[in-house]
Amino acid sequence: MTDRWTDEQKQVIRSRQQNLLVAAAAGSGKTAVLVERILGRILDRDNPLSLDRILVVTFTNAAAAQLRERIREAVTQALEKDPENPAAIRQMALLHNDHIQTIDSFCLDLIRDHYSEIGLDPAFRIGDEGELKLMRSEAAGLVLEELYESADEDFLEFSRCYAAGKDDRKLESFIEEFYIFSMAHPFPALWRKSCAQAYRETQTEAGGADRSAEASWMELLLDYAGMRLADMEDLIQQLLRISRGEGGPSVYIPALESDLDLLGRLRTCGSYAGFQRCFAGLKWKTLSGKKDPAADPQLREYVKDLRNKVKEAVVKIGKEYFSLPPELEEEFRLGAGRFMDVLVRMTDLFELRFHQAKEEKNILDFSDVEHAAVRVLLKTGEDGSPLPSGDGFFLLTPAAREYREYFQEVYIDEYQDSNPVQELLLRSVSREDPREGGRFMVGDVKQSIYRFRMAEPGIFMEKYDSYPEDEDGPCRRIDLHKNFRSRAGVLDSVNLVFRQIMRKEIGGISYGPAEALEAGKAFPALPEGTELSDFEAELILVDPAEQISGPQEAESGAGTREMRFGADADGKTSASGDRGADSADRSPAGQEAGPDSTASGESSSGAGRLPDTEEKDRKELEAAVTAQRIRQIAGKLPVWDEGLNAYRPARYGDIVILLRTAGSWARTFSEVLTKNGIPN
Repeated sequence: MTDRWTDEQKQVIRSRQQNLLVAAAAGSGKTAVLVERILGRILDRDNPLSLDRILVVTFTNAAAAQLRERIREAVTQALEKDPENPAAIRQMALLHNDHIQTIDSFCLDLIRDHYSEIGLDPAFRIGDEGELKLMRSEAAGLVLEELYESADEDFLEFSRCYAAGKDDRKLESFIEEFYIFSMAHPFPALWRKSCAQAYRETQTEAGGADRSAEASWMELLLDYAGMRLADMEDLIQQLLRISRGEGGPSVYIPALESDLDLLGRLRTCGSYAGFQRCFAGLKWKTLSGKKDPAADPQLREYVKDLRNKVKEAVVKIGKEYFSLPPELEEEFRLGAGRFMDVLVRMTDLFELRFHQAKEEKNILDFSDVEHAAVRVLLKTGEDGSPLPSGDGFFLLTPAAREYREYFQEVYIDEYQDSNPVQELLLRSVSREDPREGGRFMVGDVKQSIYRFRMAEPGIFMEKYDSYPEDEDGPCRRIDLHKNFRSRAGVLDSVNLVFRQIMRKEIGGISYGPAEALEAGKAFPALPEGTELSDFEAELILVDPAEQISGPQEAESGAGTREMRFGADADGKTSASGDRGADSADRSPAGQEAGPDSTASGESSSGAGRLPDTEEKDRKELEAAVTAQRIRQIAGKLPVWDEGLNAYRPARYGDIVILLRTAGSWARTFSEVLTKNGIPN
């Protein structure tokens, strides 16, 4: 195997007879490694697998097409090198019978092949979203009509609490959202029932003992409160460092030390009742009003403002989660349990009415397709629950056993975005003993962005935490953390931000040395006169209250504050900042953003101030600053051109602008760029 692969990539490519989880960071060559591994399996001279007996599940049709094309090109090249290669000849013939597809496509194939086993009309079609949206709305309306006519007291109370006047749209929204969320589970009706059961399990027993402390949701609530309070402690520690440092407001130190003590006591309350008592008796020490000539006024104001934000955040935690006395909290919880029963009943009835409407038109949506596939593969009881097997899984149908026998390996791309239904489906068609053909799962939980589509990154993390990194054994994890796409300056900035904000309690994973991105590509030496600092990431903060009037101010950076991210001598990522050319005008050393904080700069050039600007003015100002920075880059900053195998001056086409949303922002940016002579 050539030196183009790192040691970790070689291990991924060569691994056999294992369930393999590959945690592949951004730009780590995931697709190239996946293709090389598949090629190694199908072109093996001694024991080749047939391409049509490998299932590869991708997240999008485009990804499937790209993967298929790469494999076709590689097999073609293998034949050109050796026209007599029997493995390449065979795989070329199988290219049109591959199973490289999305999960939706796989499920569609599965239910079309087994429609009679689940009582499905083979002439079904997939409904378009507009049609399905209308049908959902009509079904929800029918459900509410039925319940109003039944005069069910619990439902009527639910309606009085949550419906605005005579408008039932809020109730319809509750039903549809709960239904959609439940459909990400293999057995949605059973899952909804378990949600209601969770409330009943914590109701007060006949003997009077409150079991809420044993509930998983109470544990989550207390953990969340403790985590948020720990965040506030970190911010107070930061303010103490500033106050004790040069130019810091030392007169604030006693109050800040008192804050630390108060937050420490809050964090150790340990129970709902304890938190409620502590928050009810919350008393903050007043900041000293003494004059301190040695204190920097800017630092003094910064510490004061951020401390106020900390206080507001702490008070908000108490009001939102611990404002009720324990006896009232229990009463509200029991009421919520009744309402949860109502929501489950409404949603069960909605599922029935929606299903009937789709059945009349013989249409399915994609969640129907997935759940139909589950019915093809698993045996279920009369209540629709899966029948357990003796090996810790579920009883498989003959169809599932056929798929397990047929597919010798199963590959799952973007595994961090799988949901419980997809996980169950793919496990059902994968061989249980990895020595007979394992599962290959690749993804990066740091890139999980589809929770709004009911993706469950916890599926990835369960294996990430449990699979060992040892070479031996039926299950193994390999990490690919080298990035071959970006320069170190970009990666340093990403690591700096993620290291501070990503942790297991929030993102499902901590961001330590093992997770940090590492530069894997060695760029050729820079042209003479170019500094490495030119390639550090920049954060330019724009103050909408300041005017940038001309080229001179653009060069000096008037109205902006620039921060650069780079590596220190010891290799740790750091940030430094200034406003334009005036490096003496700086933000407080070590300054970090507080809760709900904003950042702005003050003009170092004396530019005239604008009145309160409208949204359009702010967009134009940000676009103008962006245009000025692009003009500073284009034609000047060297970029490496792989085609030329040499450096050349940056072109406008080398630069991309990413916006959080398009709409009016894109129009404004396009207009401003055009005015500045920048094609877009």
